[in-house]
Amino acid sequence: IELAEELTHMACNIPGMRPPIVREDCKHVYYIWSLLTERPVHRGWFVQEMRNRGVPLSAGYVRPLYGLPAFSKSQSYCPVTEDVERRMVMFEVCAWDPTRAQMKQFAEAFKEVGGEYAKRIQRVQSEAQGVEDVDSAREARL
Repeated sequence: IELAEELTHMACNIPGMRPPIVREDCKHVYYIWSLLTERPVHRGWFVQEMRNRGVPLSAGYVRPLYGLPAFSKSQSYCPVTEDVERRMVMFEVCAWDPTRAQMKQFAEAFKEVGGEYAKRIQRVQSEAQGVEDVDSAREARL
């Protein structure tokens, strides 16, 4: 639990990232630690950059069960599940026991890569706002 809480602390101030939230009077046991990226388009980049710096993150968890062959007759589709799967970043708490030195390395990676991630998100938002401004101006002229 301490490892997961440290990871949450490392990620909590990165714009565009949402680490786990633990409700008051509740305890999270963290079979896995995960965070959600604001935009799935940058998730792969973020995970790869973190892995390059020694942080064993993974993109996503498992394919939603209704997509497996055993459930092919169910014809289910859950848009929220699909969205979460596209944006989820995971650390397998039960599979790793990092040293203090590795945790320091993780913190530096979150700061460095998280800062670049925030810049990427800001650029995407600025570009989207620019497109909206152009569209609004075009509509006003019509």
